[in-house]
Parts: sequence; C-alpha cells; structure tokens
Amino acid sequence: KYGGALNNGIFYFELPWKILFFSCLVAYIAVKTGFAIYKRDKNLSYRRIRVEICRNSAELNALVDTGNLLIGPITNSPVVVAELESVKKLLPGALVEVFREKKENDLETVSEAVKNTDFERRIRMIPFTSLGAENGIMLGFKPDSITVEKSVVSNVCVGICARPLSNSHSYNALVSPETLSVPNQNGFNF
Repeated sequence: KYGGALNNGIFYFELPWKILFFSCLVAYIAVKTGFAIYKRDKNLSYRRIRVEICRNSAELNALVDTGNLLIGPITNSPVVVAELESVKKLLPGALVEVFREKKENDLETVSEAVKNTDFERRIRMIPFTSLGAENGIMLGFKPDSITVEKSVVSNVCVGICARPLSNSHSYNALVSPETLSVPNQNGFNF
C-alpha cells in the first residue's frame, strides 16, 4: 500500500502526513513519559537495611523519607517504619496475632502478648501525627541493631505498620535521613 524505494543506501517511502504526525506524537509522548519516570525514580533514594534481634534478622528495602520525623519519645532515638509482613519473623507469634486482630493500640492486649518474652522489654509505643491520624500511636520495638550498608546503628526503634507502605512494593520500610547520620556504637557516622 505504501510504496518505498532504496536509492544510494537510503530507504525512501511514501507515508501519508497524518500517519507520520500521529507516529511522531506517540513517540514524543512515550519518550516524555519515560524520562519523567526515570527522573522520579532517580530522585528516590533506597537503602538495604538489616534489622537484628536475638541473632535473627530481617532484610528490608527502605525508602529514605525526608518526611519521616518520628523519634521515640523517651529514648529520643529515630524510628524506622517497617511493614508488619517484612518483620513478622522477628516478632512473637502472639504479637503478630494482635496485629491480625487489629488490637495493636490496646495496651493490655499488647502487654499480654509479650508477657514473659524477650519482647517485654523491647516494646515501644510511638506517638505520631499524619494526614490520616492526628494523635496516632504506632507499636514498635527496640532491635539489637540495624545495619545500613555495612554500618551498624544501635540507638534506633522500629515502628510496625500493619499495611503496605508502597503500592508498587518497591520498598517495605521508611528510614529518615537522620537515621543514616546517627553515630554507631564506635562513634562514627554513616
């Protein structure tokens, strides 16, 4: 239908201007969208972190979130927010059940779930404010340590979020830039 010819190594063809215009428009939109996605993802910063408790560990992919300003109210330590699914192997089974029953804000139920376990001294209630909750309480725990790219931090809490943090599942934890600059036990910064 559309004829073409080869002359001196160059292929010439007849193409209606409407098809040419539409093809250029589609190519422009595809390239523009691709660059927008690339720029957006390039600006996001991720870190692999390992949370350790009693010789057990969980590997997390954390988004460095400049909006994460959570600190533990008593210890004044930064809080890493992690999805329940990513840290549940570190938690006592009874505590995981508390989350499944959506009773993580019931102090009595939480206390009963961790009673006579190593978690009894690790449990933390972390107050927070967000768009969806003005005076929220997040259940968390104090790990033995968190490793971020070969650097160990011991003065950090982990807040547990019962729902996924990312719709695309590209990360399962949020870490603040301040957490990355907390001195480790040797006194050195990240």
